[in-house]
Amino acid sequence: MKKYKTILCDPPWEMDFIKREVRPNQVAMPYPTMSLKEICDLGIELRPYLDDNCNLFLWTTHKWLPKAFKVVEDWGFKYHCLLTWNKLNGMTFFGFNRRTEFVLYAYRGKITIEKTGDSFPTIFEEKLTAHSVKPQILYELIERKSPEPRLELFARNKRENWSVWGNEVDSDIELCQHP
Repeated sequence: MKKYKTILCDPPWEMDFIKREVRPNQVAMPYPTMSLKEICDLGIELRPYLDDNCNLFLWTTHKWLPKAFKVVEDWGFKYHCLLTWNKLNGMTFFGFNRRTEFVLYAYRGKITIEKTGDSFPTIFEEKLTAHSVKPQILYELIERKSPEPRLELFARNKRENWSVWGNEVDSDIELCQHP
């Protein structure tokens, strides 16, 4: 069984879509979501695939940020820092313009982020292109600064030199739970 040194995960957090004029007929998420318990339990199935020294990049939103720390802990990782994606555009809720998303960086064993060359920024910018489509800049940073083999959970597309798992791709690993 392959042991992954880097994991990128964008969980399908349980949430409802907000009705907006630009999306008048959309009242549900365009993909199945999972409860916090289901996401946390996925870590049990994931453990056999993790290297002793493994990086985790876990996507979250403002709403789910406090609960994302539980996922990190339940999956057996230690939180290290928060990365912030400035989407350069966003929606306003309750007087706040939400134009950022977050990636918790956590690790198990030792941190294996490449220390030479440019540092890994904790803030990166790239314009949002579509709902839930993540920025290419993060993939490029991870590829430049973290070791292979790499696994993306809840992937939407195959990416060269990455293994993937999710309901929108032909998965490279088998986990019992599936959104």
